[in-house]
Amino acid sequence: VPLRLLLRALADTPLILWHYATSPRRIGAVAPSSRFLARAMAGWVPVPPQGYVLELGAGTGAVTEALLARGVPAQQLVAIEAMPRLADVLQRRFPHVRVLKGDARKLIELVANHLGPTPRIAAIVSSLPLRAFSSEDRSLVVRQIHGLLPTGAPWIQFRYRLRHEPSMQVPGFRIHQTLVVWWNIPPARVVVYE
Repeated sequence: VPLRLLLRALADTPLILWHYATSPRRIGAVAPSSRFLARAMAGWVPVPPQGYVLELGAGTGAVTEALLARGVPAQQLVAIEAMPRLADVLQRRFPHVRVLKGDARKLIELVANHLGPTPRIAAIVSSLPLRAFSSEDRSLVVRQIHGLLPTGAPWIQFRYRLRHEPSMQVPGFRIHQTLVVWWNIPPARVVVYE
């Protein structure tokens, strides 16, 4: 592991833990996503993307960095983070990426305000803790994602529940692929919907 990445993960962990302790329904992680999880998520994004790539719940930027390394141009990457302190960290780390402070429950409105009324979205990559959301909020977020994605475009979501279960099925989407990333705290399952 490059020393820079190790030092960043060590520096970010207290910030993530503080947000988890104070807002467990808004942040579902106790540590930043590992580079293995970030790469697994980024690997499903089409490159070059035919439109914007939206990253929901961008946190401190582990997945953002993997998306840029994958080849997503910074001007086509939009990182969305509801927690102002985390959004500020993102903007400092990735000055060429558009960082939006906002809530995924108002995703369509947020995107329209910053990208125009009918932006072309190539993919949505989400680190949102959807299982921690109320069923109403979860349905609202899924409807917003569905409303933005064209047919066939991927929505990449991770979850900490590793087993296959009916809750993985999402109305309006089919599961294209899933894989477990063991090298993460805790291990996570990446689910690719379209």
